[in-house]
Amino acid sequence: MKKRNTTESKFPLVNVLFYISSTTLLIVAVIFAVLINDIEREKLKSIQTHLRVAAQYAATYVTVDELDLFHTAEDMQRPEWDEIRARLQDFADETGVLYVYYWRYTGDGQIQYIIDNDEDEEEMVTPEWIFSLEEDPSTAEAVEKIQAGESWVTEIGVYTTTYDDLLSAAVPVFNEDGTVYCAAGVDISDEILISMRTNSMIMRFALIITLLTSITSGFFAMRSYNKKKVLAEETSKILAQQLKTINEGIRYASKIQTSIIPDEEKLGKAFSDYSIIWKPRDIVGGDIYWAKNFDDGTVLCVCDCTGHGTPGALLTMLVVSAFESTITKESHTNTAEILYMLDKRIASVLNVKSNTEEYTDINDGCDLAVLFIANDGSVTFSSGNTNIFVSDGKEITRHRGQKIYVGEGKIKSKDNVKTTFIEANPANKFYIASDGLYDQIGGYDKIPYGYDEFEKLILENHSKEHNVISDTIWQSFESYRGDNARRDDFELITFTPKLRKEEKA
Repeated sequence: MKKRNTTESKFPLVNVLFYISSTTLLIVAVIFAVLINDIEREKLKSIQTHLRVAAQYAATYVTVDELDLFHTAEDMQRPEWDEIRARLQDFADETGVLYVYYWRYTGDGQIQYIIDNDEDEEEMVTPEWIFSLEEDPSTAEAVEKIQAGESWVTEIGVYTTTYDDLLSAAVPVFNEDGTVYCAAGVDISDEILISMRTNSMIMRFALIITLLTSITSGFFAMRSYNKKKVLAEETSKILAQQLKTINEGIRYASKIQTSIIPDEEKLGKAFSDYSIIWKPRDIVGGDIYWAKNFDDGTVLCVCDCTGHGTPGALLTMLVVSAFESTITKESHTNTAEILYMLDKRIASVLNVKSNTEEYTDINDGCDLAVLFIANDGSVTFSSGNTNIFVSDGKEITRHRGQKIYVGEGKIKSKDNVKTTFIEANPANKFYIASDGLYDQIGGYDKIPYGYDEFEKLILENHSKEHNVISDTIWQSFESYRGDNARRDDFELITFTPKLRKEEKA
């Protein structure tokens, strides 16, 4: 929304044409994706959330008293001018936005810009920047919402190129009496929407982590320097408001993560009976499962990403994006090839230097089981560090996952990945759990839950429905854990493959 001088382009004409054409193609792609792909819609929403959260953070980053110092060009000579602009540049670097700025409504159909972080002196906003709302309907809409105490963000669903390819958001900055003083705005390049949609979702989660880290650090710094009671109370109020904003962002992140979980219709096509217990240790977590139906069967991925909470959830977004692009009609039956391709894809995104002995940029990834459940009831799977249990009621077989950590980029070829085939058997029941079950400390000796009790419960309850079996395992887990804190996310998936004759019946 920040006005810019467009008389001189910063990009070559070829790049400008590329961005415009790519944006047009993207809008067409999004229209179709909205109808068939929930995950793609959530990626678009995440850009708006990133903008809105950054703007909310900006609304508290510079105080009203500081902003009120600047009304005329002469006010730019104040020492605070350069100091605040430097802080705003730090803000932009920290949150991943291109511009952060502030403007106020003058009450006469015009807005006056106050200050921003633009390092170009010819492009930076100053109090001399005054624009009529008649020049731009979208700005008028933003002003109307700000004056009503509401936030405004570029509507990405119907987005067209404006303001030198910028996506914007603005939120009101309030006086102590609750009236609107001005607006805090942020801009990002719409290149994110074109070529880095996956990375935009990662940036939003990274923003939450940055906010949590900076607020926590700020709290301890203020507690150290502000010992008087009145200052401590003011600090507490500020922190409470900011933490409320962060918690709202995390809760929204939980909604996004929940939305990518397969619905009952997808799972019902593959399984005659199943049960899933998915309980992140925190509001969001690093365990995730994903399914996709094909004409000849269904692919199921059960994943345990590095860590838990917000960092783990950040990785699940990246991994699910890799699932969507890697598991296709051409590759879906070959679980070894899928595991190999996912290792390469995730390692590439994380910028892992697998061909050297040097320290890698990011040493993260996931434990992963990839299963193909065919329509005839047979199951083919490949697994990295994830055990798959199969029981026919008489005995139980534990198929140990290979010592493969998907995302390290160390798998040389698909031939290095083991594939296991289980013939169709109506008596077979499959069980997959993350290490949040097996590694949980509890009991009298404070040792991990392990596998023995898990296998015992599977055999004892084989004749029962899956939801009963899963609930029995969960109750055993909770009883064993006792007063001990949960160590990790909990994920348990049990199922019986649907045979083709069941579909005909």
